[in-house]
Amino acid sequence: MPSQTLWNTFRHPVPTENRSNLSRHWDGLAPELKEPRQMFGRQWEGCAATVGAMPKCDFSCTACYLGSEANKVPALSVAEIRAQLKLIRGWVGRWGNVQLTDGELTLRDESEVIEIMRAARELELIPMLMTHGDSFRKDPELLGRLAVQGGLEEVSLHVDTTQRGRTGYGVETDEAALHPIREELAEIVRSTRRATGRPIRAAATITVTRSNLSGVEAIVRWMTANSDVFRIISFQPVASVGRTRDDAAVTRRELWEEISKGLGESIDDSESTFNSSLLFGHSACSHVVMGAAWSGKNGSAHFTPLRSPADDAYERGVYEFFERFGGLSFRSDRPLQGFVRMAGVLASAPWFFLSKGPAWFTKWLRRSSRGSGLGAFAKLVTRRAQVHGVTIASHHFMDLATLESDEGKEREAACVFRVPHKGELVSMCRMNAAGLREEQYAAQRDPQVASKARAALTTRL
Repeated sequence: MPSQTLWNTFRHPVPTENRSNLSRHWDGLAPELKEPRQMFGRQWEGCAATVGAMPKCDFSCTACYLGSEANKVPALSVAEIRAQLKLIRGWVGRWGNVQLTDGELTLRDESEVIEIMRAARELELIPMLMTHGDSFRKDPELLGRLAVQGGLEEVSLHVDTTQRGRTGYGVETDEAALHPIREELAEIVRSTRRATGRPIRAAATITVTRSNLSGVEAIVRWMTANSDVFRIISFQPVASVGRTRDDAAVTRRELWEEISKGLGESIDDSESTFNSSLLFGHSACSHVVMGAAWSGKNGSAHFTPLRSPADDAYERGVYEFFERFGGLSFRSDRPLQGFVRMAGVLASAPWFFLSKGPAWFTKWLRRSSRGSGLGAFAKLVTRRAQVHGVTIASHHFMDLATLESDEGKEREAACVFRVPHKGELVSMCRMNAAGLREEQYAAQRDPQVASKARAALTTRL
């Protein structure tokens, strides 16, 4: 890596472009959302996703945002997807998050999937492939090829009982019965890391309906025990969009009661995971808890949130760090650059780390290990225990009625998850609930019918 690049990393551990982009997002937030817990515009620049990249899927799930016409729609060209990525780059910033999705992208020609991933990396975006994972089960070396040839480092694996079409499985009603699939996919990630030397990070995406709500507890326990692979656990209660057949609403509290059971705690505890969330945009849209999973040699594992609401001094340390180093990320770094970036962080505020770091770190060790700070540190050094950063989140999408309500308009104004549509970025909720996806697909299938889709949308609204 050129010495000039390393010097710039040391001098600006949070790139100037990212700081500017964060400020722009922060300025666009409503005043009531600008509180210490707010990460949008302070630490995070939002997320975006492609649309039309592969509007086909070999599954037929009971909860899906794709419409019935999806499998009849041709995919956009790589050049058109590249144009979407350029638009996304202007919003999420340098090394921002982009989800490669819209149906099952791995059904597209492998060379084109690799080309799309390369395009994202060339634009300094971090692509995450959203997939049901069956393509990796059929060809376990596929993930390695995408990593080596396409630069893929992040993948989201969607496994739950709402899915239909999984190889070797029929209709399952018990989430625990799908643990063998989760284990199979986890082993593919682990083996690919070993074979390629690439730091592949995985997320788990789970659709939640009334029918599988009781299975959330088992999912959380399994995911916590496998935090070496799954660093993000994302639950998405179903919304009445697309071809969803099971649209009975699941409230946030009902969902997090089950998550809390899986973590072995009470949702009403002041220090519970549920009460330790951070804000990412509007509070009604996402419930996000950053933390760590501590696992021991005996297979035991538990999750501890980053925040500690009952400890004011500890809480202030968390918020002050984000205030000083908002936007800091090591996800795109190779080891040397990551080391230099950390050195730059330490050099930029030595008194902050010397005066507050040891006490904060000791408290964090005690909380995360549920033991003494010194004993926890000894376990880490001797590798008798491991700690992995984990984020547990629920994302609550809107149906059309909610979207058009006063609250829905407030939520959409603070949207952190957007997709390209006609040269601009719109909220994912508007894309799915207000008919824009149908309009997009109509144009892809036959440009002449796009006007009919727009007329239908006007009537619907």
